[in-house]
Amino acid sequence: MEELNLPPPTQPRGIDAESPIP
Repeated sequence: MEELNLPPPTQPRGIDAESPIP
């Protein structure tokens, strides 16, 4: 289960807030 090692979701940064990064 390597997925557990993934970092937390990226926080919204200005314009990126409306377009979440995959």
